Amino acid sequence: LQNYQDKFFMRLLHNLFDSREQFEIQSKDLRLDFSDSCYLASHGEIHSDIARQMDFTKEMNLYSSSLQMIQEILGKHTPCYVISLDKIHFAVIYHFPTAAQAELGRIQEALENTRFMVHNYFNVWLTVGTGNLVEGPLKISISYQEARQAFNLANRQAPVVSFSRSDGGACRNAFNI
Repeated sequence: LQNYQDKFFMRLLHNLFDSREQFEIQSKDLRLDFSDSCYLASHGEIHSDIARQMDFTKEMNLYSSSLQMIQEILGKHTPCYVISLDKIHFAVIYHFPTAAQAELGRIQEALENTRFMVHNYFNVWLTVGTGNLVEGPLKISISYQEARQAFNLANRQAPVVSFSRSDGGACRNAFNI
């Protein structure tokens, strides 16, 4: 089931559904709830200064344990789906019943708390870019593309960056499938 959900989320993040009907059928079959009206996406990376010195098994364990902790901490702060993109990259889809209930400050706080906890526990650090709020699940790809652009501006000194339309010129073009 996890494999099918991962494929579903990849299609959602990159706007690869042929129709709304196809999206609804697949989300229903996978028992994924997209009844909320507002969504926001983040794109992140797990960095480690020592992972390359570890054997493959320990390195994979470090990254998978870090991702599991990211999922647990973010889930305690706000409803979201955390998606593993590869061994070091991840995406997060936050969902809210309405735009008024979307507490963007809470997401920022959740990311900072997550970043702090993962660093203290696993000695890894995170960089994260966050897109803007969108209405409807089929627009998540817009927020995700913004998140990827904001992510390009994140670094160790500014690890969490939110997308801003005024930063558009400073953002490097993100490849869009």
